[in-house]
Amino acid sequence: MKKLLDKTEAIICTAIEFIVGLIVISMVSINVLQVVTRYFVDKVITWIEDVSILGVLCIASLGVAYAWLKGEHLIMDITDEIYPDKVKKVLWVICQIVAIVAGVKLVQLGIYNAQLNLGVKATGLQYDESLRYIPLVVCGVLLAIAAIINLAKEWVMRVNKKGSGGDCR
Repeated sequence: MKKLLDKTEAIICTAIEFIVGLIVISMVSINVLQVVTRYFVDKVITWIEDVSILGVLCIASLGVAYAWLKGEHLIMDITDEIYPDKVKKVLWVICQIVAIVAGVKLVQLGIYNAQLNLGVKATGLQYDESLRYIPLVVCGVLLAIAAIINLAKEWVMRVNKKGSGGDCR
């Protein structure tokens, strides 16, 4: 079971890294194009800003889930010196459960806002504004999956150690 969870985590993380890499390369390329055309050709390409905004939204939404899954998000470690290990483990589990609930709420919020903005075209590219909320839905789904994987890995470690406790982040 642990191997399956580790493989699932690796697949998700590799996919996120690949997608974010493509987005960053694309954004850098089109922004270099924007600089070149603005200063050397005296032409402003208006759609580049729209694409850049969507790119940043996508990177942020994928980054949330990636950081949560890897345990590399910002944390306050003041509790390391205050609480005993058992309390810290309980707090870690509570945080994972809160992340699952937050993920579900992000999905709901993203769908709600996409429906509210359906048909609105306010950008230079004239794409539907509801597209801006797809990254929010993706973020919620991936965040919930990341927290579930973290909990499952912790549970497997506890079962394998026969209740001696696992390594909570």
